[in-house]
Amino acid sequence: MKAAIILVGTELLNGAMVDTNSIYIAEQLNKYGIEIEFKLTVRDIKDEIYKTIDYCKKNVDLIIMSGGLGPTIDDITKEVIASYCGKKLIVEEEELQILKEKFVNVGIPFKNINVKEVEKPEGAISFRNDVGMAPAIYINGIAAFPGVPRELYNMFPKFINWYAKEYDLLQDEIYIKDIITYGIAESLIDEAVRDLFTENGIYYEFLVKDYGILIRMQTTQSNKNKVEKITKKIYNKIGEFIFGEDDDRLETKAVELLRRSQMNFSVAESCTGGMLASTLIGVPGVSDIFKEGIVSYSNEAKIKRLGVKKDTLDIYGAVSEQTAREMVLGLKTDVAISTTGIAGPDGGTKDKPVGLVYIGIRIKDKIYVEKRVFKGDRGRVRKKAVSQALFSLIKILNEDVWLMSSIGERIKKSRNEMGLSLRELAARVDLSASFLSQIEQGKASPSIENLKKIATSLDVKVSYLIEDEEEKNNTELVRHNERKYIESLDSNTKMALLTTSNIDKAMEPILYEIGPYGESGRSYYSHHGEEFIFIVEGKLDIYIDDEIHSLGEGDSLYFKSSQRHRFKNNTDKATRAIWVVNPPTF
Repeated sequence: MKAAIILVGTELLNGAMVDTNSIYIAEQLNKYGIEIEFKLTVRDIKDEIYKTIDYCKKNVDLIIMSGGLGPTIDDITKEVIASYCGKKLIVEEEELQILKEKFVNVGIPFKNINVKEVEKPEGAISFRNDVGMAPAIYINGIAAFPGVPRELYNMFPKFINWYAKEYDLLQDEIYIKDIITYGIAESLIDEAVRDLFTENGIYYEFLVKDYGILIRMQTTQSNKNKVEKITKKIYNKIGEFIFGEDDDRLETKAVELLRRSQMNFSVAESCTGGMLASTLIGVPGVSDIFKEGIVSYSNEAKIKRLGVKKDTLDIYGAVSEQTAREMVLGLKTDVAISTTGIAGPDGGTKDKPVGLVYIGIRIKDKIYVEKRVFKGDRGRVRKKAVSQALFSLIKILNEDVWLMSSIGERIKKSRNEMGLSLRELAARVDLSASFLSQIEQGKASPSIENLKKIATSLDVKVSYLIEDEEEKNNTELVRHNERKYIESLDSNTKMALLTTSNIDKAMEPILYEIGPYGESGRSYYSHHGEEFIFIVEGKLDIYIDDEIHSLGEGDSLYFKSSQRHRFKNNTDKATRAIWVVNPPTF
């Protein structure tokens, strides 16, 4: 089936108004497999509208018109449709009464000219307008809607659902899957995914939106499972740039993850001037977890409201990593976000160009700061800063939520397989049953020490809790973006297995990322075997029996694992270390 879109309005041709309706209409028609043959824009002139309808009618099955349904003299769309169909304009008394009630409800006097809003060609079907005045109409393959976007969005689903049933468009229902990416160029997406689409009848395209680039896959319902398999492969290829699917948006995804993590948040903005807070406040129900938004535009405000040190501003400037870091430290919620930058058009230098933005994110005691240089005018720089802040927050939270839920599910599964109650396992690992329950539900994360205890009690390796496959291999390549992490938020420690449990190995290399004051746990632990540590970055104290070994960048340490040991980063900077354990304990 083919369709045409006709946009009515002189204002759309002279630049006084920008069309957004046709984008929405096209996307909705696409879901039903209706192909758009034409999109035409025409002035508010009867002869021109008539000729446009006539041209489209000869070439398509369905015409969708937008605009010209109001009460003014230039609103002539329904009049022209009636003329084209050879029908007279009528007014149904019931629709007139509904219109009059709407005027009463909004406190506006009803005038005779307003009757025009419910006029329609004789025999036309009406679709009620729940957010405005004029209803949409359909007659002889022509549907007409008001030009106001929110009114169109209200009525179009009613129309297309009716039309699909009336003309039996659901017999081979279209299936559409959107994968939403951010921070990657369209050309790179294409390069990464094009080889995945080898199945006949499965089509893909890229749609550039304000909130990211969509990979839209379209087929029929019978191919849904094939699309889901392709989706998994896309995640494997470019998962680090994917933040959601279908109706997800950056702000809704961020709020969802914050809720799942049971954390409240606040924001401190400079260059974005409240735009970040406004975007997040637009999410329904966010008031449960959003505490405050501070626009600290001046240095004085940064000092007084957020506790940014004057020396920091004097030495590094307001637009700096150090300032972004101190801004999030000044907010007293579980999660804090800061933005500071040079939006332009002036104020840039060689070292700090226009478009430079620092984004700070604090998750409890862990702080991330990233530097970005955005292109575009002042408004675009600010919008990009907001989007980047939300995307970065989602990446951090996604990792935490996946980790906790994945570990929790596997602990529960193993516990049930052993026939252990929650209380029985809790007693074995010296944890409260309530805390263990939270771990299983993905609402809390165990320390590395407790994770080892749980795995031992369940007779599984720690790696089982994060790996999907059980096959044995003799050779394994793990790309940096394929690593799976175990993270303890409470102890600010994160570890990645540099091989997986799928390989039959005699040793186990681990990458530890230990945040400021992060640790393995407060208790010592010991086991059979031996360990080797190499400090890649930062400092780390290793406690072995009654000795403390302070290691710095480039230092290494070997010891027998049978000795009581633990570790702690006693600095305010992150530490990265390579840890090799023999035999594998994870």
